Amino acid sequence: MNILSGIDLPGDLVCGSFMIAQDIYEQSRERGDDVRFFVLKSTAGSPLVAGAIELDVAKSDGSDYVNALRSAIEFQLAGWSPDVIHLHHLAYGMAQALSMLPFSAPRLAFAHGTDVYDAIRDEEARSLAGRIAKSSDQVVFPTVSLVRDAIETGIQLDPRRVVIAPWGVPDAIGQPEYRSLENSKQVIVASRFTANKDIQTVVEAAALLPPEISVSIIGEGRERETLLKIRDDLALEDRVMIEPMMPRVSLWRRMRAATVAVFPTRETEAFGLFGVECQVQGLPVITSDLPVFGEVFGGSVERFRAGDPADLARVITSTVESDTKLRALSAAGLVNARRYQLSSKLKDLLSLSDALVSRK
Repeated sequence: MNILSGIDLPGDLVCGSFMIAQDIYEQSRERGDDVRFFVLKSTAGSPLVAGAIELDVAKSDGSDYVNALRSAIEFQLAGWSPDVIHLHHLAYGMAQALSMLPFSAPRLAFAHGTDVYDAIRDEEARSLAGRIAKSSDQVVFPTVSLVRDAIETGIQLDPRRVVIAPWGVPDAIGQPEYRSLENSKQVIVASRFTANKDIQTVVEAAALLPPEISVSIIGEGRERETLLKIRDDLALEDRVMIEPMMPRVSLWRRMRAATVAVFPTRETEAFGLFGVECQVQGLPVITSDLPVFGEVFGGSVERFRAGDPADLARVITSTVESDTKLRALSAAGLVNARRYQLSSKLKDLLSLSDALVSRK
């Protein structure tokens, strides 16, 4: 099967979207599919998705940018045609550019969360997301909660085309047991630094934690300088480490050295991949009280009121200081994570493409 896809982000950016694409298209290639996956030119390293084709197009807004993407892709595809087109991020330029190409192949769109969040705040993004959804044969959402968010945002969806297909994590990425860390009480967070991800609440909560609890925040984004200033203003330089995002395997190693992970998203979340990856390794997880986390994690996590630093500090402290609670969360997390084994979830995702092509 020939699969055409792409995401207009720098190819070496470590983010959930590329992790998901990496899992999907590595499996596709292993079964013999010819995948043409386009990304923007990497800023420093190699593309995270193996075999990705880099486009030397500067990211911007507007029709000129979309047309530049389209022209660059057409040049790369000379003489090749897809059996199916995957449109990642409903409100991104790459999805629009791919949808404009003169191919009759069926289209499978994937909502990732940031596209729905952007649509909440931007009418143009909302309109584009609706057009991409309308032009697609099916639209894949990882959770029912994200579908609700999209509908409430005003994105027009045909219920007959919506498919719920949860994401997955590698079947054996860690150590399936809780590790008692008597000399270390460390909170770990890994995320993009955006208002929605609400890392600010974590930094502010750190000021209310007992001094023996440290916080490691790993990520990149436009709020990095703001977070550093808040940390320094609170005199937390020795207890709150803010580090660049790192490769996935390195991040897994850092998870194994932590005591608990925090997922603080304030408004819209697609799934919670970081949290499930933590659970696979036996790491207890604390999330905000968004409905999506109830859908994905059930009772296997502790929760705090979204956007409330005092409540987060309370939950972190009561969790970290109770070995009994940590062990219970670790065990519950392992059970929950087995629901999202990558091997089975990839079969579900790839079967959607197979079905669309067979009906063509």
